[in-house]
Amino acid sequence: MPSAVVKSQTPADSKDTWRTPPDLFRAASYRYGPFDLDAAADHDNHLCDLWLGPGSQIGEDALAVEWGSRIVDKVRRVWLNPPYSMNKQFVAKAAEEAREGRAQTTLLLPATTDVRWWHEFVEAKPNVLVELLSPRVRFLRPDGSLAGSPNFGSALVTFLLPSVSEMLAMWKPRRGEKTVEFKIKNNPLVKEMTRLAELKASAFRVEPEVVHG
Repeated sequence: MPSAVVKSQTPADSKDTWRTPPDLFRAASYRYGPFDLDAAADHDNHLCDLWLGPGSQIGEDALAVEWGSRIVDKVRRVWLNPPYSMNKQFVAKAAEEAREGRAQTTLLLPATTDVRWWHEFVEAKPNVLVELLSPRVRFLRPDGSLAGSPNFGSALVTFLLPSVSEMLAMWKPRRGEKTVEFKIKNNPLVKEMTRLAELKASAFRVEPEVVHG
């Protein structure tokens, strides 16, 4: 007998407004940030001082504006938990921002590795870092309450700037050590690349927030 397919009972439009759990954002910010722009937010749920979306003073349509600049000594780090009904559009935009040298974007995405946009923009791309998250992410509902465990896994997908990914390809740890050496020196992005290269060998961890009474 074929196994039953368990489908989510949550309306699709509600999933578009699910919030990022604070402990996951804090861990992602420590690893890939600090983030200075939330590219899919609103007045109530933005996680950065600068944000794009309804009510934003810098842009209500994130797909119609640039997310960063081409300043070589400043890597704009963007956080993005996109509306899941528009994953392809936002992933394509993040890829464009990286390709044009404007912004490095970390997205929280469903780990649906069989869909076309994943293979078009993410799978085996030299400038993309992927971390599959375990256990499954329990998102927050629009009212801030904790939702149940979803029926899909999640991934952190980071689109690197071209200059960053080129240096990452040059990363060669010394035998038996985890230290990082680069052939390019006195480049303002070397520090950023050293950090990202070292992250490749470490596990992503979400630590619960400690509340002191």
